[in-house]
Amino acid sequence: MMNPNSPPRSLWQLKPWWCQPWSIVLTGVTVPVGVWWFSHRLWLTLPVVVLILLWWYVFLYLVPQEYAQVQMNHPQGISNLPPESEKVDPQRQKE
Repeated sequence: MMNPNSPPRSLWQLKPWWCQPWSIVLTGVTVPVGVWWFSHRLWLTLPVVVLILLWWYVFLYLVPQEYAQVQMNHPQGISNLPPESEKVDPQRQKE
């Protein structure tokens, strides 16, 4: 059983339904299909596809990977990390 004070193991447990992988993929497929359907112009559709692929890369790959990395390094979650102003600079620590 999961401790109620511990952070969710998966990033997707924190997100609402409209920000789940299935909704991101569905939107990312629907938009270029819609652009092609209405315009039949490759020069309009290709930039949309490229932007969506970048969006997918960031939100379906990089962000969950970063969340997993933070969870692995800080099992109690990022809420227990000190604020940036309280972090110790390794260079200053030597002085």
